[in-house]
Amino acid sequence: MISGQAEPLIPYFFVDSNESLAQVLEKLAISTQSAMFFDEYNNFVVMTKEYLMASEEERATNLVLRGSSDSVDQGVIKNLPDGQKANIIEISSQDNSIFNDGVIRYTSRYIQKSVKSRQQTFNLLRDVNWVYKPAELWEISAEESPRSQNEESKTVSSYTLGAFPINSDLSSVAPYVSNNTLYNNTIDIGEAIYWVSRYSGYLYANAEIIKFDAVEYNVSGLTDSESGNGNVWISSVKEYQKYFSKIPFNGKMYPTGLLRIYAEPEYETVDGNLRMKSGEVAKHGRGQFGTNVAYHSAGLDEYWSDNANVRGCEMDSSHIFAVTNIENFQESVSGMTLITGAAGINQAVGINSSRNGIIKNFLASNFPKDVDVNKLYATQVGTLQSSALVMSGGTFLSTQDPLDYISYVYKPLNDSFRHFGTRVRLVGKIENNETQSQTPYGSMSVYAGVSGSSAGLACLLNPETNNGYYLELIALDALDTSDLEGSDSMFNVVFYKIMQDSDTCNAIPVMLWGGLSNIVVDSGDFVGQYRMVGEENPSVYDIAVEYEDIGSSRRFYLYMNNKLIKVVDDDNPLPTYNNMAPFVRGTSKAMFENIYAVGANYSQNASRALDLPAKNVFNDGETSISEAFRKYAMSGIVQSTALSGISPAEEPKYNLYFDEFGTIMREAAYFNVRYEKAYPALYARLAPTFNKVKSYVTSGFMAGAYGAEFLIFNATDTTITLDETSGNYLKIQGITFTQKSDNQLTMDDYYSDRGNLSDPIRTNGEIVISPLAVKEEYNTVKNSRIKYGNRDFLIDAPYIQSQDDANSMMEWMVSKVTKPRLAIGAKVFPDTTIQLGDIVSVDYKDSLENDIIIDGTKRFVVYNIEYSKTSTGPSMTVYLSEVV
Repeated sequence: MISGQAEPLIPYFFVDSNESLAQVLEKLAISTQSAMFFDEYNNFVVMTKEYLMASEEERATNLVLRGSSDSVDQGVIKNLPDGQKANIIEISSQDNSIFNDGVIRYTSRYIQKSVKSRQQTFNLLRDVNWVYKPAELWEISAEESPRSQNEESKTVSSYTLGAFPINSDLSSVAPYVSNNTLYNNTIDIGEAIYWVSRYSGYLYANAEIIKFDAVEYNVSGLTDSESGNGNVWISSVKEYQKYFSKIPFNGKMYPTGLLRIYAEPEYETVDGNLRMKSGEVAKHGRGQFGTNVAYHSAGLDEYWSDNANVRGCEMDSSHIFAVTNIENFQESVSGMTLITGAAGINQAVGINSSRNGIIKNFLASNFPKDVDVNKLYATQVGTLQSSALVMSGGTFLSTQDPLDYISYVYKPLNDSFRHFGTRVRLVGKIENNETQSQTPYGSMSVYAGVSGSSAGLACLLNPETNNGYYLELIALDALDTSDLEGSDSMFNVVFYKIMQDSDTCNAIPVMLWGGLSNIVVDSGDFVGQYRMVGEENPSVYDIAVEYEDIGSSRRFYLYMNNKLIKVVDDDNPLPTYNNMAPFVRGTSKAMFENIYAVGANYSQNASRALDLPAKNVFNDGETSISEAFRKYAMSGIVQSTALSGISPAEEPKYNLYFDEFGTIMREAAYFNVRYEKAYPALYARLAPTFNKVKSYVTSGFMAGAYGAEFLIFNATDTTITLDETSGNYLKIQGITFTQKSDNQLTMDDYYSDRGNLSDPIRTNGEIVISPLAVKEEYNTVKNSRIKYGNRDFLIDAPYIQSQDDANSMMEWMVSKVTKPRLAIGAKVFPDTTIQLGDIVSVDYKDSLENDIIIDGTKRFVVYNIEYSKTSTGPSMTVYLSEVV
């Protein structure tokens, strides 16, 4: 650049899709009329148009090329008269170039703008503020139908993500090869295979993501060479069409229920034959994106029905249900010496309870009685697998008060967790009468004149002593207790800890908090119209307990349906035990759909901890969603921590234990997309849905100027569609150059604008460009067209983006190209000191010392150099353009 020159500025620099670096540089060179090249040291050199065409005051002449008409004699360079060596062998070409017309094509670009607030649309323009308006960059599109028959391929209506209960257990052993056979590389989802909408993708369950790459089909009429048993793996629509075309008349083609887990075995050559090498495979689809390989059970795992894992506790429930002073729960235990130790151990009560995953099939015309269903360990006619832990209390003697007993199945955890949760339904029947609003199953007398049943979650539990913390929900037969006597001391949500009375060794529940809410019973059908409608009072409850130690005390955060309902402090905390348990009280019946624990993934960052309370990690501070979807979706804390903490770029942020009492494989999808509707993006994010019914979770979203990478998870137990009709559309919005218009500036337009006498160009009130001078210059150009004909130039300049920049470029062009300029090609003696962009003068004379062709006072810029090799040696030709 010449000294003091302003740098060329490009307001919105971008690169089109699939454009090479050389193409971008060429567009930059054209748009700025700069020279770009690599010098002999491989340095990339850029010279501006002002530098190339600089005046002698701005830039001195680099060298002088000398010669004469007789300076070469039989290939020998002779001395010039002044004693200097000539380096011009001959002038090989010359041309007087001139342009008297031309067009600059450019695109005006700017970011679309909108009124800052809706209220301002009614204001005067002087009161309106304009801000950037987001534009749609990308939207998920429907996929090709996986079963395109008769070569007719069609697109499904929308992108879908499914959810499938598995049909048989999937072990925690990764795929491996033994005896030239690949094992542990299939997932059996049985009849649910008909809901699979793609041949390859990702599934996740129990905190593990699994990649599958094919679906097995049974095809009639295949030869032994094609398939030994009629089963083939299909991984694309083309393969499906291939085998569909081979079906004989009256034949069949159907999926067997197996998905193939992605695996790449190691191979070896034995006796000239290539075969799979025994042992671990090189790559496999288990534990994708940093998740851990887990065991997945079909139906209820035997652990939950095994009596060895059941415990019972006999307690004095009056410390919960007979508390009269709501301000001071400690009154009921005053005078007792409470310690940690074996409290109310009653193993028989726990064993007497029933635990299975079987419920009545309400669609069947005949089904067993409840008492018989409770004893089943496998489905029978009239029953179905619920993918839930159905837990019922046992029978009690007349001398026993069922209210004093709880039964639970404890679950040891292999890590330290801070957040514990479950989804529970208290089974019962809604009544349609004035005296009783509902009838909980296994109802017991809880308060005076009020009966109910209850269940809940225990955490930080010692199963050998019953010491731990318990969050319990109580479904009363009277939903509205405001008119009942003693209603001010009734609670149906309680949080307490169990300790031992040192004098009697009895279990004493120490109330930490109690509250009153509408706890509604659920029919326990597990299916029905609830998927489609919302409820004012839900019957499915997500409850959770979270804790942190603050000095010598312990603070608990209690959640119900993803909302923080109470913060409770325990100044005399129990020891921390890594166990949790679902429990029922007395003869109650409850369905637990899942149980989970969330903690930080310390392997990723030892300093990371789960944000407390957990609402701090919820997406956009929102956890409440439509009840119609919450009942069949994963808990908000699981969605907003464990799932949203998974990324293609790093290990999961959170450590998760999650059990659904029967594995449901939910589909996930990995996207690495390029924006298709607008780009490049200065800012991009996933577009929020227009309502809260969002049944998927996004994770690891990383957006760039031209594309984005992220994961999405189906958060429900059913197939979801990602489109506007379901409220689950998936779009990326951002700020980009959505406003653009193709323009062109001609030389005639330029002169017409500058020569406008009614609107001359002014600066600080002074006319800086004389319209009269411009008109005179325009007349010269028109005369040139008469003399030389129309000689025009065309500049396609994608990086000229405004009318002002186009005018500035045209102004420079007309000042340089509308006058005749000499261009010559000179064959010179090879000289490495001559460089592209050099300013040279040419001293080329005849024997009488007169200039030949070229005025010796003119300056030229070297714009091209050609090298060649002949039989007489190397040759060099330099091409010069006159600096005007």
